[in-house]
Amino acid sequence: TKCDLSDGPNRGTIYVNWADQRNGADNTDIFLSTSIDQGLSWSEPIRVNQDTSENHQFFTWMDIDQTNGNLWFVYHDRRNHEDIGTDVYVAVSQDSGLSFKESKISESPFYPNPKIFFGDYNNIDVHGNVVRPVWTRLDKKQLSVRTAIVDAYSILNEDSLSITTSVDPNGELLVMHPLKGKVSITIRSLNGEEVLSKSRLKSTEGYARVPGASELSTGIYLVEVDNGLETAKTQWVKR
Repeated sequence: TKCDLSDGPNRGTIYVNWADQRNGADNTDIFLSTSIDQGLSWSEPIRVNQDTSENHQFFTWMDIDQTNGNLWFVYHDRRNHEDIGTDVYVAVSQDSGLSFKESKISESPFYPNPKIFFGDYNNIDVHGNVVRPVWTRLDKKQLSVRTAIVDAYSILNEDSLSITTSVDPNGELLVMHPLKGKVSITIRSLNGEEVLSKSRLKSTEGYARVPGASELSTGIYLVEVDNGLETAKTQWVKR
């Protein structure tokens, strides 16, 4: 159970998150219910996972980004497998549960052993679009606790123009983008502070090189590419 304490439009809304098998014993799903009157009444259950499979989603955990009111979820997911192969997904809702975007965050599936319990250490913590999910994984009878650096910006803006980042052998940042002509690239910290800006960069074979980015401190940054007509954005993890 979480309450929206942000200054967003859904401030004061209470959310409850759980998993159940109302859609069949072989089809556990993740659900959400909301209350806008301090718990006196509740919405009908809202299904969080958006797959069309009849496979399990389970071990859910939810958090609210109290800087903007976005709802974030992490859960184990078997939509991509006909057996017990298990992935991990995150989901986010920016409109109090009216719609969701999902992204698989585990690199490979694992196969639980019914004789070994796992799932105690699942969690998720979110603040200012910094998303830190935690989940348990079982490989060859060995339990481990995992996390991931989630590219929240790309998930939240998945319908916008797609750009990606990489680093060349000299450590310089390369930004791959679909924009035409010369571009300006602005790099900001997660709190929105501008830390680097370069204008009229030439793009070669679909990417622009950003001089000076290699000198930034390690951390997570927002990268914005603009050609005067269109804008594309993503996150960059500087290691």
